[in-house]
Amino acid sequence: MLVKNIRNGDQVAIVNWRDPDYRIETIVLADGTFSYNQIVSIIYDSPNFLGDYTVAETAYYGFLPLGTSGNDLAEFINHALYFESLGPPLPESPIPVLDTVDQDAALRIMETYIAYFNRAPEHSGLNYWLETYQQQTASGVSADAAISEISNAFYDTSVAYFSDVSGFTADMPDIDFVATIYANVLGRPDARQNDPEGINYWLTQFDPDNRAALVTDIIDTAKAVIANAPNDPVSIYVDNYLNNRLIVSTYFAEQGVSEKLTGDQAIQAGIEALVNITDDFSSVEATIDFLQQQYGDPLII
Repeated sequence: MLVKNIRNGDQVAIVNWRDPDYRIETIVLADGTFSYNQIVSIIYDSPNFLGDYTVAETAYYGFLPLGTSGNDLAEFINHALYFESLGPPLPESPIPVLDTVDQDAALRIMETYIAYFNRAPEHSGLNYWLETYQQQTASGVSADAAISEISNAFYDTSVAYFSDVSGFTADMPDIDFVATIYANVLGRPDARQNDPEGINYWLTQFDPDNRAALVTDIIDTAKAVIANAPNDPVSIYVDNYLNNRLIVSTYFAEQGVSEKLTGDQAIQAGIEALVNITDDFSSVEATIDFLQQQYGDPLII
């Protein structure tokens, strides 16, 4: 991931792959502090664009005085950021909901979407569900209740229309349902053999008449286990796997990779975005390269 052909006036997207929020909150440059509260920033500067900038500090990486060349900046961001020219600047952000919705809610919705559909969300589809969340919470519905309603809708849709991809069916045995969540959410398709205690635990913890709630319960529990035992090999694996799928899904949705496609083609692109993702970050880089080669320049940003 490199700095690519950035020109004066270009629209620049900066994503922090390593931070849970996938955003840089602030970056301090030689001539001021700039906020990145939304992923897309339209930056106008001198004709020398990068040449006039000296990166002094970021919110997450401390004081890092660098040179003023684009190569120096590339070295700084290469291990942590995706940063490239995205073409001429746009008059306004094309993704207002993604820019303004509560980011924790956006990530929870995306995590649930990935779990139920086993593919990356389309830009327009994710926007729809984020708008639904905003409308519900604005009407007085709690955040948890709104997420629960959306999760129920995801489950119903995945069972009715996408069972061949999601693996969920209406009449599947409870143990198969739990095992499919382990595979889709945690990247552990072998859990029935390698973690029967975990499978059996969840069989006692969920309501078969409200299956949709189990996905968010397992995700939340996995995060709690990771936080409490960050050095455990399973925690490391699951944490990396979850983050890597979120990274690619965020890229896929925010850049509108499938927006130029329709129907089955768009669905297939979402499947391809996640099918090769593992706990190894190189799978993220390889997948983004593949998506760029396969589908060309992103439509949205």
